[in-house]
Amino acid sequence: MRTRLLSNLGLGMAFLLAVAIPRAFAGEPPAHRTTPATAVYDGRFCAGEGDVDFLRLIDESFAFFHPNPIVPNLTMLYQPEWDTFVEAGGWRGWWIQNSYGLSYAATPFLPEPWFSTLQRSWDLFWGSQGDGKRQGGWSTPDYPGHTLVAPDGCLGDCAAPGIIMYK
Repeated sequence: MRTRLLSNLGLGMAFLLAVAIPRAFAGEPPAHRTTPATAVYDGRFCAGEGDVDFLRLIDESFAFFHPNPIVPNLTMLYQPEWDTFVEAGGWRGWWIQNSYGLSYAATPFLPEPWFSTLQRSWDLFWGSQGDGKRQGGWSTPDYPGHTLVAPDGCLGDCAAPGIIMYK
């Protein structure tokens, strides 16, 4: 659980924290500062003039879109066999509720092919919506998911090609 939470925070929330919060406080420096650290910043992924600490965080957050040895990045979520994303290494599907942060934060900045990859990932979910006939997917001894038939319009928790875990 902790690994999954950290991976979600590291990928989706780090981007939100680095971009949304600095913008929200752009008019006032954070309480711990007595004077703003205004200077020119020239990073790897962004450059500008302003609070260098905030600009550095924004620069680091954009590292998420590029393979790099420093922070988790988008390529770590790519599942080439499906041409979609998965929740994280070792997970067997696109976990919907864990992907909202990534989707909302990254979509405006996603270049191709990542934008289309995200769309295909969501299509796994929306394309498997319950129809009153389709059975769910995964099953374990304590969760007989393969025998559940979801009512029309029922959504799921996790999806992969051809299968979904209905709620």
